[in-house]
Amino acid sequence: MPGEMNAKLPAVLVLHPSIASDIAAIESRFGNDTEALNECRSRITVALQRIRKKPVEDKNPICEYEPLRSAGYRKVKLFSHPPARKEHPDLRIIYRYDESSHEVLLLAIGFRILEKPRPPEDPYSQASTRL
Repeated sequence: MPGEMNAKLPAVLVLHPSIASDIAAIESRFGNDTEALNECRSRITVALQRIRKKPVEDKNPICEYEPLRSAGYRKVKLFSHPPARKEHPDLRIIYRYDESSHEVLLLAIGFRILEKPRPPEDPYSQASTRL
């Protein structure tokens, strides 16, 4: 019955060592706008809590491209601010859930950069290099 107990408890969040630099990059983007930064932090916190409670939720699909797809990484799209109409989410969280240990490995978090090919600062590029 330990599996049943784990299903009711939020998953343990494990941070990749580079997450600290991801957070610093997000914070630097806001400069002195503490109100906007706090809004962004709040939205990230809510998203992480949701991931911990339901790590394999359908709203968090598996990443589309290799090598993240075959490694089982998922993505969460979220807004760093209250969205305007028809606006697209500007932040991404890349993570993988390990059911056996009931852990969520947070691999990357950052602002999505809409360029092809993806620049190194894009969260998908960062996640791919951290595997």
